Order: sequence, then C-alpha cells, then structure tokens
Amino acid sequence: MTLAAVWRVDERVYAIADTRITREAGNILTDRGPKLLPITLVCKQVDISEPPVYQTTIGYAYAGATLPALATHALANTLCQNLLGPAGANLPGLDLVTIEVRDIADRYIREIGELSGLGSLFSAIVFGFCPQANRFRAFRIIPELDGGVLSTKISEHDLYGSDTLLVIGNRPELLRERVCIERPKLYADPQGISPQMQTLREIDLPKRALQSLIDEGADENIGGAIQAAWLTRAGFQPVFHRDQKLGFAVLGFNISEFNVGPYAFAPPGRM
Repeated sequence: MTLAAVWRVDERVYAIADTRITREAGNILTDRGPKLLPITLVCKQVDISEPPVYQTTIGYAYAGATLPALATHALANTLCQNLLGPAGANLPGLDLVTIEVRDIADRYIREIGELSGLGSLFSAIVFGFCPQANRFRAFRIIPELDGGVLSTKISEHDLYGSDTLLVIGNRPELLRERVCIERPKLYADPQGISPQMQTLREIDLPKRALQSLIDEGADENIGGAIQAAWLTRAGFQPVFHRDQKLGFAVLGFNISEFNVGPYAFAPPGRM
C-alpha cells in the first residue's frame, strides 16, 4: 500500500505520494516506485490523420496492488491518446474519462484477482481540468466487496470545497490528522498570517505532513521518498522534490544521475 494525495490551491492541483512498494507488510520490493502518472488525452474528429481538436494530460494516482494499477494506466494511456469522434462532437468531460479508467481497472482487478485474490485490489484518483465543467475535478476509483461480490465504484471529490484534500491508500487518516495538527504551526505569526503565506502554507502542508510520517516510520507500508507533481489548465507536470540527503530528486534518485546525451533532466518546478 501507500499514501497518495491530491489537493487544489488557486489555479493549480498538487499531488504527492510516497514511493514504497511492498509485497506484504514488512516485505519491501522498492522504495523508488512511481505512483503519480500522466494520461495523455488526444481527441480527433472524422479523420485520424488530421490534427487533434483537443490535447492535454491529466493525472493518475494509485494506491494498492501495483501490477493491476500500472496495467490500468498503460491501457488507459494508450486508448486516450487515440480518440476519434464525429464532426462537432463534444469534448469528453473528465467524468467520462474516469468511467473508462474505472472499467479498465475493474477488468484487471478481476483477472489478476483470480490468482491473487484480494492482492489485486487498488484504488486510484483521476484528476485534471475538465473542458466540459470548465474547472478542475478529481474522481476516486475504489473497489468494494459486498458479500463477496466486487464492484469498482467512482466518487467525485469537490476540489473547490472547504476541504480540498483527497487521500487514498494505507491509513489515509494519518495524513489528514497530521495536516490538521501542523496547520496552526506552519508559518505561524503572532501578528497573523498574510494571504500570501496562507497560500504557501496550504501548498506545503500535505507534503510536509507526508514527509514527517515517512521520517517517523508511522506505518511500515509508507516509506521511501516523496514523488510530487502538479497540474494546471495546461496539463500534468512532474516536479522536483527537495530531498535533504539527495538534493533535487525524483523517486528517490538524484536527478543529476540521468541525462539523454547532452540533455539533462529538468522538470518545470519543485515542491
């Protein structure tokens, strides 16, 4: 399991996850596992050879069984990059994209579950800017067992409500509770917190809370490093995480370890 969280501050949606992947409690496979991934959405009309009428990237976060979660992402990403509709068709809303991702997830959970049982279960968040609603949206996909019957359900989380934080994974209450405890302390000022510092606090709080849980070993299934990303109207973007030991890092790797010929890895921002 893991912890993954999504929240909105102003015109940006932020996402974090720990990077630990376990086979079972206490059996760590890696502390550098990806949990936040982009899905590319490309919509064309009438002729597949024509330029797209719409193109963007949305976010996908998961917690739970790694194989079906990554398989779901791979297939969803392949299909969503090759959408063809009739002339003048409405652009698909994020709710319709999430339904397709849910249907794919349900197939993989059932197929892999034939051998691994409950070991195939995972939950996910699909988040992004919705062209139909003209706002950011986030949907949770979660499998439920009722009398031994599996149903994979969708629920929308209001990113514009009083509590924008959506958390999935291993003991999500740990992160929520830590955020509540730290909110009055972070950037506290006896004269009162300014609007600018209040915005910065809401951006930083979940990340700092997750880091403290990892540092303390609050749950053996939550660990490794922090993976971070954000999403704007332009789409999903992976970002640096500033690690105290590694410096600028992605998935627990120092980014200076990677390059493609003369090109270095340079995400557009950091958290």
